[in-house]
Formats: sequence, structure tokens, C-alpha cells
Amino acid sequence: MASYVPGADVLVRISVRNNKALVDLNTKFGAPVDDAIALLQQAEQAGLHAAGICFHVGSQSLSTAAYEEALLVARKLFDEAEALGMHLTDLDIGGGFPVPDADGLSVDLAVMMESINRQIDRLFPDTAVWTEPGRYMCGTAVNLVTSVIGTKDRNGKPWYILDEGIYGCFSGIMYDHWTYPLHCFGKGAKKSSTFGGPSCDGIDVLYRDFEAPALKIGDRLLVTEMGAYTSVSATRFNGFYLAPTVIFENQPEYAARQKTDAEDKDSEAAV
Repeated sequence: MASYVPGADVLVRISVRNNKALVDLNTKFGAPVDDAIALLQQAEQAGLHAAGICFHVGSQSLSTAAYEEALLVARKLFDEAEALGMHLTDLDIGGGFPVPDADGLSVDLAVMMESINRQIDRLFPDTAVWTEPGRYMCGTAVNLVTSVIGTKDRNGKPWYILDEGIYGCFSGIMYDHWTYPLHCFGKGAKKSSTFGGPSCDGIDVLYRDFEAPALKIGDRLLVTEMGAYTSVSATRFNGFYLAPTVIFENQPEYAARQKTDAEDKDSEAAV
């Protein structure tokens, strides 16, 4: 970094513990806390500016304690750095804030945020604090419309093959350990069914033992709250095209309806 961006501000990422994160990023990232000060010093010696500390408690964290403990560790490092003549000004607390899954959310998010903010206000009143709430902001933002492209019976259980799978928008099932809410439309008695993706891979199974009415080729299904880690990690494995993204507000029907609503409001105002 010093060779390519001399004088740059840098932060040292530390490893923190969190047993209540769905995806533990600290198994791969973050320096041991005991090495942090030495790394800050090395950065200074290399001509960089040691600006602060960063950490990430893991994705979909359900523990407020993980943030509180990490902030205490970071405060200790700030103080140690100050004693050595390095004035740290920046703290990045990462992301990991939870979003509701198919069963809802098991923690009170407002209380969780308030607790983290209190700890920040207490320990870092004069520090620039960053956060990275990517998944938190878009985790429930996108819906998927998918179609049945094949049906079969296996051991008396109906199987439905969809035009989207593990290698497409459902990649989060594997990479993010996530379950997406599936909605089927149809009449008749529901049966325990299996839904698979279109690829030749045996792991490309999306839902097992899902109660669904009888479906046929061409039927459409809705998968809600897809959001993060779907199309962003999709591939064209087996030659399938990526699902197109349609922005609702950009559709002509939506624009026409908005115009009509605006004209109706103007008429009411005139009356």
C-alpha cells in the first residue's frame, strides 16, 4: 500500500469473537488484537498514516454484546496508540446488522441499535465512526418472479424444476445460509413438495418438504425479500442467462399511474 498510495490513511482490522453471527467473517479476516499496535507502527514507518481501527462482528449478527465487547477492545487500542504518539481518529464498526428472515427477527433491532450507540457515545465521543450496513439496507428489498420449467414424481413426492437456482439468484442459500420466502399460487390440496433449480448439479435443490398445491409447467412463483447476495453472486453456470432486473418505478404502467394520481390531486386542490 505504501508503494502505490504513499501517505494514505489506513486502518488496521482486528479479529473479534461472535458466536451468534450467521456468517463468521473473523475466521478469515482480522489481525490478532495483540498485533494491532505493531501493525499501526509498521504502517507509520512505511510512510502511511495510521488513522484507526476497524472490525466486523460477522454477517447477520444477533448479539449486541459482540459490538459492545469489540468497542471496548478498540478503545483500549486507541489509548495504547495515543501513549505511543499515534493519534487515531477513525473507527469502522463494520456491518452485520440483522434483517428479518422467513420466520421474522428474533431480536429487537431498535434496542440493539440503541445499545451500540450508547457504547459508541461513551467510548468514542470525539471519533469519526463508520459503519457498513449494506445487507441491512437491501436485504429485504427485492422480489423474484420465477417459473416452473419441469415437473416430475420421485418416490411419490412432486418435484418442480424452476428457471432459477443455486447458481442464480438463490446463491445465498449456499453462500449466505439463507432461506427465502416462497409463495405458490394455485388451488387444490397441498402436498409436501421439492423445488429444484435448472442446473445439472445435484446440490441445486432450493426447498424440500414445502407444502404446495399442484403446479404445472409455466406456472409462476413469487420469492419475496431476496435482497442481498442473490444476483450479485449469480453465475451463468450451464449456460443459463442471469435473471433480468426490473425496477418497478421505471415501468410505463407505474409512471402513468403516478401521473394520473398527481392530476387527481391537482383537481381536488382546485375544487
